[in-house]
Amino acid sequence: MASPFRVSTLARVLVTSGLLSLVGCVAEVRSGAPGSSTGTGAAAGSGNASGSGASGGAAAGAGMGTGGSLAGSGGSSGKGTTGGSAGVAGTDAAAGPAQPGFARLTRAEYAATVRAALGLEPDLSLIPVDGRVGSYTSNAEVSPDPVHPYLLAAEDLATAVIPSELPSCSGAAAADCLAENYAAPLEQLYRRSVSDAELASATAMLSELETLGVAPEDATRAVLTGALLQPDFLFRAAPFAVDDEAKGRRVAEHLAYLLWDSPPDAALLTAARGTAADLGARLREQAARLAEDARAVPVVSRFLAQWLRVDTDLKLENPDFEASPLFRELLAFTEDALANDLPVQSLVLGTRGFVARDNVEAYGLDELASDAEIEAVTWPADSPRRGLLGEELFLDATRHPDASRRVIFRGRLIRSSFLCDDIPAPDADLLALNDEIGDRTVDTRCAGCHLMMDPIGRAFAGLDLDHEGEVLPAEIVEHPELAGTYADLPALLEAVGGSRAFADCFSRHFLSFFLEQPLDAADPVWAGELASAIQSGAGLREVLELSVEALATRSLEALPWCEGP
Repeated sequence: MASPFRVSTLARVLVTSGLLSLVGCVAEVRSGAPGSSTGTGAAAGSGNASGSGASGGAAAGAGMGTGGSLAGSGGSSGKGTTGGSAGVAGTDAAAGPAQPGFARLTRAEYAATVRAALGLEPDLSLIPVDGRVGSYTSNAEVSPDPVHPYLLAAEDLATAVIPSELPSCSGAAAADCLAENYAAPLEQLYRRSVSDAELASATAMLSELETLGVAPEDATRAVLTGALLQPDFLFRAAPFAVDDEAKGRRVAEHLAYLLWDSPPDAALLTAARGTAADLGARLREQAARLAEDARAVPVVSRFLAQWLRVDTDLKLENPDFEASPLFRELLAFTEDALANDLPVQSLVLGTRGFVARDNVEAYGLDELASDAEIEAVTWPADSPRRGLLGEELFLDATRHPDASRRVIFRGRLIRSSFLCDDIPAPDADLLALNDEIGDRTVDTRCAGCHLMMDPIGRAFAGLDLDHEGEVLPAEIVEHPELAGTYADLPALLEAVGGSRAFADCFSRHFLSFFLEQPLDAADPVWAGELASAIQSGAGLREVLELSVEALATRSLEALPWCEGP
């Protein structure tokens, strides 16, 4: 078996220079200091012209994506953070402009972008695991990763695609070869046009390598390896730029990666072109289209699950989970919510649910009414099942083996995910004394937190098949809007789902997902606008449309710190 293609050590050092340029810009953005970043676009260097791959001159490939300047992460888009701090909605203050930022592509985004550009499935085991911003999958807050894993992945991709899918280029025909065969894939990788200067840089690098005795196949692989290490590919920048075309493209990319985990399609890019004045309206229409596409279902399902403290991305690392009834029921629920634009409030208080044929027993059912593998059901008035919390994925996640502790997890879920109440984690020393504590709502060491959770969580007991005895009413303690006693779980969820507190909280969670920002960073005016729409019956799709339109408008008010096309 032939050894894998690897560029030389010197080339590896120099080929990463584009990424190192971006690190400086990211640091400036995150520290709040304005500035700019200049890429290195390294010229060919000396190196070993023999062995497993290209010479040190292959480092010129690093300059291909940036051509000597970072160009605002090469015009890649992203989900910028929002200025302002969390607050109570309803203020007369103007919403602040969205602020620039950077995020490394997630594993799913990396795979989809490579697939679109090269038609290959990359080996994601080489790619660093995704980070989280709050509950949500995002690499906006991770430090730039060591380049080496991306280098190995790039070399493997270059080996797989050259010469089987893309030709080697060499000699006098190199310029035409690169323009005809590589310009389109690179534009897919960078999510922008590739300039003549960048193609000329690649051509010069190929010539340099040939002068050093590098075989055309390895030299061409070095070009592609360098391109696959560019920040233009690996990072998404916030949707800000110095001209309307670039701004529209970046907002469009933000939308595509947000809903599809992939680059924008042709229709979305077409809609992004034009003046910035009506960009929001054009992209709002596209948001509706993308949300109705099947590719949006798993991404929105991930948001809903992570909102309710079930990290499906982690669960999907187990290959059995994707085919499990719990996950298939979630996908069916999400697909229905998007297709029918069901009110966000129905996520809490709705009577419509989904049950898989191989999971009927978990719901206390004997059989489904149809022959479908997953069936929509309407829960009767006397059933405690409502909304997403009626789905077994979320109930099972809170079904602690010690039944007495289930009230904690369920009460905390309502408080944290539906009402955004901050309940601190228990002290480690106190946890060690758990067996000595009786009623947690009475013991003074625990009561402060458990009075907020346990009286809520006890209303869920009727959803456990192993529960015996009566189900106690729910009680919300110390809440300005919802304090009181509720006869049963449906009554509790009806009150919570219709409250302003829930609308405000969901809006903050949605913006945390949408903008890849901490929950407490939500602009209070933006969140307030979404909350008002939710209280008026807005569905998931409408909330998305409003958010995209607002992002397009607010991005016009911000100046980029790392400028570029």
